[in-house]
Amino acid sequence: MIFFVAKESQLADNAINKLFEEYKDETSEDAILSEGIERLCQDLNYYPDEFPILVLAFCLEATQMCRFTKQEFIHGLKKLNATTIQELRLRLVQTVEKLDTDVDLFKQLYRFTFNFGLDDGSRILSLDMAMSLWKLVFTVHNPADNLLERWLNFLSNENIRGIQKDTWTMFMNFAECFDIDSYDSDEAW
Repeated sequence: MIFFVAKESQLADNAINKLFEEYKDETSEDAILSEGIERLCQDLNYYPDEFPILVLAFCLEATQMCRFTKQEFIHGLKKLNATTIQELRLRLVQTVEKLDTDVDLFKQLYRFTFNFGLDDGSRILSLDMAMSLWKLVFTVHNPADNLLERWLNFLSNENIRGIQKDTWTMFMNFAECFDIDSYDSDEAW
């Protein structure tokens, strides 16, 4: 019995390695870079800037945009139990559906997104990047009463250059408890 499990595991490892090799950058390190990610997205029937691709990066625990290391890719596909593009597409659909109902998982994705969007060595997201990522991550669990749109409009009209992690985190907390019906602008602080 152990022989069959080991054999299945080896076959899965081989299939994932082969899949990685299809998208890996030929001129650089052991990673899938921009061109490979674009081909992967095409094969998954998504554009690179769609929510399921952010979910893919989250599932792979990718540390940088436009780059999936071999270790991230292989470890992530093993966790997803996906050895083919069809299986990966199915797991992404399932994960997106789960994110719509599992608030704790969504919060993990939200926290991941801030770090994923950072430039190498930076601790602050550029305002443009933060706004794009907020729009993307809130594809599911969009805050009530147009709160996201109001927040983005406020940020656009202010002289803000970047978003710190505290601000990113606090917006999520605010979005969870925001209730426009109970807001009183005359209430004492």
